[in-house]
Amino acid sequence: MTTVLRNPSFSPVCPKKPQKSLISRIGVSFNKPILLVLILILLILSTLIGDLFPIPPATTGPFACTFGKDYSDDNAQTLIQTHDGGYALAGITWSYGTGGDMWLIRTDSDGTPLWNHTFGGQKKDFAFALIQTRDGGFGLAGATYSFGVGKSDIWLIKLDNEGSIQWEKTLGGAGDEVASTLLETDDGDFVLTGYTSSYGAGNTDIWLLKTDSKGNLLYSQTFGGTKDDVATAMIQTHDGEFILTGSTSSFGMGNKDVWLLKADKFGSLVWSHTFGGVGRDQAQALVQSSDGYAIAGETRLFSENYRDFWLIKTDFEGNSQWTKTYGGTEREGAETLIHTEDGGYLLVGYSTTNNNTGYSDILIVKTDASGNEEWEERLGGDYHDVASAALETNDGYVLAGITNAPKFLPYYSGGDIWLVKTDKNGQDTFKNGDEFNNTIISVVLVTFTPIILWYSILVTKNRKTTKS
Repeated sequence: MTTVLRNPSFSPVCPKKPQKSLISRIGVSFNKPILLVLILILLILSTLIGDLFPIPPATTGPFACTFGKDYSDDNAQTLIQTHDGGYALAGITWSYGTGGDMWLIRTDSDGTPLWNHTFGGQKKDFAFALIQTRDGGFGLAGATYSFGVGKSDIWLIKLDNEGSIQWEKTLGGAGDEVASTLLETDDGDFVLTGYTSSYGAGNTDIWLLKTDSKGNLLYSQTFGGTKDDVATAMIQTHDGEFILTGSTSSFGMGNKDVWLLKADKFGSLVWSHTFGGVGRDQAQALVQSSDGYAIAGETRLFSENYRDFWLIKTDFEGNSQWTKTYGGTEREGAETLIHTEDGGYLLVGYSTTNNNTGYSDILIVKTDASGNEEWEERLGGDYHDVASAALETNDGYVLAGITNAPKFLPYYSGGDIWLVKTDKNGQDTFKNGDEFNNTIISVVLVTFTPIILWYSILVTKNRKTTKS
């Protein structure tokens, strides 16, 4: 197999709040002696006040970076925080490579790229799952149309900490195979899930695979019926077993229902549950809470609106405890889910409601532990903006997806990869310790500028009186 590995040179756009000079903050013209006196007094007072009121620890602050060329097609599907506090994101690029390649970008904590690599051949190659491995390297998985034996095969790539390939494997048969999730077990093996059309009982079945630390297949299991069944997310439980979610057209009440399954360490089915009605309901994300599991996706059943975010809470046996929907009058779909540090949930995806241009914005919905909405925020511009992945940091949330895409579902295209950091309220404005500095300076200016001006006028009058 021939693999194309590149490190394309690109210039991301990472706009940040412009920093105003001290003079522009003051907004008043002074002659040079008075200005020097004022600056000296401000420095002394700011130091004294800073000793009395310590400035809160500075953070990286919100940022927004785009990656890709104009009029091309780049999209991020997965995002992680690296061991050093930076980020790594992966998806597909048409800006670089040989025609639709996997793209892996490594950044620092401000979103500034450290390195990037493309992986692929002459056809399309997608990355849908990314992990940082126990040895500090990376595991990348998705689908390749360039290599393998079928139409598309699962492509599993092991990388070192600089993104260079250590080994790679293709997994699949004569049909289509795609990996949506990748995990590393405590013993260094890899577990993947997604779907297959080469094996199983139906058009597509959920496919669960385990390999050793070198990518050699240990076992595989399929789950499904005579129609389409797909896995979109997976977690490993504390006892080493696996919980999978996705959608099924073979079972349930409607033409597509949410499907939640548990498999043991060897991939054998333990239990399964479906959720949904007569419409199309599907899951995209899954997390474990202290008392069960939570699933996020979209539904047309429990809302009068076109489609809504859907949050399903279950116990550890997969039995529904409660469900909630969130959204407006148009289409909303949750692409990712976070179980937040305060015990609540953060759903992130897209919304076409309240967008006069008819395009989509990123929608962020924060709930409490019972699914009650606490707040929501929207981010976006004139075209389609979608977040496919998200994570929580100690001072906010980081989202990755696509921005400025002219084409809508089922596949966004024509845009750039978008990496966005918000504060804890979903705001993408600049907020950190510098605000405290600005507040101190403002207080000092308001208090002491009139005194200095009065003193300046008094000194000037005394000089005139002395001269006369």
